[in-house]
Amino acid sequence: MANAALSQDGELHIAQMTSPPETLDPFEVYGTESQSFFRQIFDTLISRDEEGQLKPAIAERWEYRGNEIWRLHIRPGVVFQDGSPLTVRDVKFSLDRLLGPESVEARRRDFSFIRRVEISDDRSVDIHTRGPISTLPARLAQFSMVLPERRLREKGEAPFFRAPIGAGPFRLVRMDRKMAVFERHEGYYQGKPAPPRLYFHFVEDSRERLRMLLKGDLDIVPNVLPAFTRQIAEAPAVSVVKKPAQQFTYVVFDTLTPGPVADLRVRRALAHWTDVVSLIRYVAHGNGRRIATFVMPEEFGFHPGLQPYPFDPDLARRFMAAAGYKEGFVLSALASDEIDPLARAVIQQWEYLGVRTRLTVLPRAEAIQRWTKSRAYQAYLFAPTNLLLDASYHLKSKLDPTHPVNRFHHPEATRLVQEMNRVADPDRRREVLYRLQEIAYEYLPALALYQVVNIYGVSDRLKGFQAYPDTFLRLYHVRMVGLERPRENPAGYGAR
Repeated sequence: MANAALSQDGELHIAQMTSPPETLDPFEVYGTESQSFFRQIFDTLISRDEEGQLKPAIAERWEYRGNEIWRLHIRPGVVFQDGSPLTVRDVKFSLDRLLGPESVEARRRDFSFIRRVEISDDRSVDIHTRGPISTLPARLAQFSMVLPERRLREKGEAPFFRAPIGAGPFRLVRMDRKMAVFERHEGYYQGKPAPPRLYFHFVEDSRERLRMLLKGDLDIVPNVLPAFTRQIAEAPAVSVVKKPAQQFTYVVFDTLTPGPVADLRVRRALAHWTDVVSLIRYVAHGNGRRIATFVMPEEFGFHPGLQPYPFDPDLARRFMAAAGYKEGFVLSALASDEIDPLARAVIQQWEYLGVRTRLTVLPRAEAIQRWTKSRAYQAYLFAPTNLLLDASYHLKSKLDPTHPVNRFHHPEATRLVQEMNRVADPDRRREVLYRLQEIAYEYLPALALYQVVNIYGVSDRLKGFQAYPDTFLRLYHVRMVGLERPRENPAGYGAR
C-alpha cells in the first residue's frame, strides 16, 4: 500500500476489528467491537456527541408525552444509500424487528420494555412502553439502526444482508477475510462525507497493528495497548489520542454468603488498603481515572460529591482488627482474563494486609457465567462497560437483588432501583440515582478501581478525528490534511 496514495485521495485505513463480522445483519450481533463497522452502513435514530450527550440523528427530536408513550419526530429528507427516502414505515419496521426473533436475545431483552410501536403521522412514530422508561432515548442511542423495509422485503433477508444498504455515511462495497471497503454515501443527510473511501483492515495481532500504523499503512488504530503509547508518541507522523472510556475496573463482593467480605469493616479495610494510584501507574501505564463508585462522570446521574476512598493502610489495619481478622484470612476470587495483570496486582497488594487469595482466571464469558451460577467465590474482578451512559445501568446490576450479578441486599436500595427508570422527571430521577450511589459508596457491594482510558494511534495526516465516550468511530467528517505534524492537544485527550 503506497503512503502517497493514502494522502492524495483522502481515503482512510482503519484497524478496528480483529476479524470480519460473522453476519452483516447488525440485529444478530450483540457487543461493542462490531458496532463501529455497522454504523458506517446503518444510521441510528439518536446519537451522541463528543461529550457523550444525546444528540439528534434520524430522529430530529423526541419527547415523553405521558401515558407511557414516547414520540419520535423523524427528520425529513433522509435517504438510503440507493436513493430511496427513509420513512416512518422504515422506522416502525426496524423497531418492531428489535423485538422479534430476527434480533439476538440479549438485544430483545434490552428493549423488552416496549409494548408496541405505532405510526402517528408521516413524520412521527409513537413508542408505547411499560412505564415511563426514562432511559429509552439512551437505549436508542446505543442501538436503533434503521433498515429499508421495502427493499429488504423484496430481496429477502439473506440476499439483502449479503450486500446491505442503510442510511449511514458509507456503503459497504466489498469484504473478504482481510479487509472491508466502504464508499461514501453522497446523499448522507449530515452532508457528503469527507473521505471517499474507508478501508477496515482485520488485523488480529496488536503488534502488527502497531507496525502498520508506524509504517503509514494505517491511519487510525483504536484500542492501543497502554504499553505501546510511548512508542507511538515518540514516532514521527503519528500521535496518541486518549479518551476516558465507558468501561471501568472493579471488585464485586459476595456480601450475602457468610465469610470475611460479608463484614462491611473488611470491605472498608480493602477499600483503604488498595493503592489504586499505583495500579493506574504501573498496570494501566497511567491510562486510568479514579472513580468513587461504579458510575462514571459521563453518565446521567453521576454523583460529583463522592470521592474515592483514600489510601490509608493504618485505617485499613484497624478495620481488619475490629472485624476479628487481624491476622488476615483466605479469599476465593474470580477474574476475567482480559484483566489478569490487574487482578494479580490487586491480590498482591492485599497479601500484605494478610488476605491470601486463591485466584481463578477464566475467559470473559465463562467468568461471567461462573459468577452468576456459582457461590464458590467471595470476590469477582471484572471490567464491564456502560454504553447506555446512564447511572442506572450498573446500579441495577449491583443493587437489585434479582440481578444475576448481585450479591448485596439493602431494603432502601431495592425500592429505589425499582423507581429509578420509572421516574419521568429528570430532577427527581437524579435524586434517586444520587441516593443509590450514596448507598453503594457507604456499603461497598463493589470496590470501584478506575475508569479505563481508551487509547488511539492516529496519523498526523488527519484532521477532525474525534474520540467518543461510547467508543464508536464517527468518520464522515475526518479529512486528510497532508503530512505536517499538528500541535499536540493538552494531555493528548479527546480530539485531533
